[in-house]
Amino acid sequence: MLSILIPTYNYDCSNLVEELYTQCTRAAIEFEVIVANDGSTIKLEKLSALSNHLAHFRLLDFAENKGRSVIRNILINESKYERLLFIDSDMLICKDDFIVTYLKEDAPMVSGGIGIIDDNNQNYILHKKYEKNRSENIATTSNLYILKKILNEFKFIDVKKYGYEDIIFSYQVAKKYNIKFIQNALIHCGAIPTDDYLKRLEESTEVLVDLYKNPQYRNDIIGCSKLLRAYLKIKYVRVLFLLAFATIKPCILKQLKSKNPNLYLLDIYKLGLLCKKIKG
Repeated sequence: MLSILIPTYNYDCSNLVEELYTQCTRAAIEFEVIVANDGSTIKLEKLSALSNHLAHFRLLDFAENKGRSVIRNILINESKYERLLFIDSDMLICKDDFIVTYLKEDAPMVSGGIGIIDDNNQNYILHKKYEKNRSENIATTSNLYILKKILNEFKFIDVKKYGYEDIIFSYQVAKKYNIKFIQNALIHCGAIPTDDYLKRLEESTEVLVDLYKNPQYRNDIIGCSKLLRAYLKIKYVRVLFLLAFATIKPCILKQLKSKNPNLYLLDIYKLGLLCKKIKG
């Protein structure tokens, strides 16, 4: 028995739903697929049509955007089975045994991983390079097979901006439950243009600062964030670092927007953002 949970915003994931539905039907299991439309500003007509003729598919429509954490917690509450599969709406299934592979697993939490579409589109190269080289062994809700009882015990933190809610969740869960990583990747179709990706880093840094300043989450966010631990090592020379960062920032940005962005320079850029936003 399996509940497949898909939050979406401005993305019609009807093809994903149909493939998941086909694989679950072929596996002869009890299942449901639930998509939560988190206040999309475009019409998702194909999804609406699917909800009219697929017996085990539901579309939850919300007029206002509730955010990444809240919408996932709503999906958990709406699910009826004890095994859940979280998938982001902009994912592509690339193997016929995707569902069956998960059904063979009995670990409390299983991460299948994320692949990327490997093309030479210059506009998306920074985001794709980061996902290809830095996303291994990070259990995110983009592709996560998990027992419902864990999600009833560890809710996603309600953050208002992008970033860290699933990373800190995985860190908290791993202290009590085994997390297994397997080769059952989905392909991420929603790569972000470099300029937008850099703006998203600003948002995620603000979330990181808020979590660090909150005593309830401080120890956990330090434990799961290499960036924050790097900051703590240099915080007493933060002002000097910021002076140097202000000088080299234009050069770093130019390099990150090049055909071959350097991820170590991306680390320095992120550290500079953190030093700037974390007061004192």
